[in-house]
Amino acid sequence: MLKHFKKIDSKGMSFIELMAVMFIILIFATFVILFDPRPGKNLEIAAQQLATDLRLVQNMAMAAEKMGLPPGEYIPCSYGIYFNFASPSYTLFEVYGGTAPDINCTSTLVSYNIEEIDLPAGIEIATSSEITFSVPLGKKSPVATTTTIVLRIANDPGYLKNVIITAGGSIDIE
Repeated sequence: MLKHFKKIDSKGMSFIELMAVMFIILIFATFVILFDPRPGKNLEIAAQQLATDLRLVQNMAMAAEKMGLPPGEYIPCSYGIYFNFASPSYTLFEVYGGTAPDINCTSTLVSYNIEEIDLPAGIEIATSSEITFSVPLGKKSPVATTTTIVLRIANDPGYLKNVIITAGGSIDIE
């Protein structure tokens, strides 16, 4: 049955064939890098990171203690995150209301930035807002409203992710 086929030398691939295969692989790799089939991947990562940071400042507010501190120590009144429209980052902050035992969380407030968080490349914030969580309950302030933080892909505003903080303090991603 195999009489009609010539025997081929098995010396391997020639240099030209190897270069052709590498060129084809390079073309496919370029298309994958330039035309990512999952444009929302970084957006999903950014939304998860933001929700995690919101839960972090909420937990910091719930863990803060106002009682039993030595005189002269600063007392936290709230923790929060500040968002700036069309920015690729947001800022975590804490607000103090004086020193023990003279705590005044209604008028004498001093704010300190804890950290600035950079979003993944190409992602920006599509809203301008500030979310604060009051000490010691960790409830969102103002309590009566639900706040939505919108994240989007900078060069394609059609891709959006919403991080929703309800009046009771729960945090969801849509």
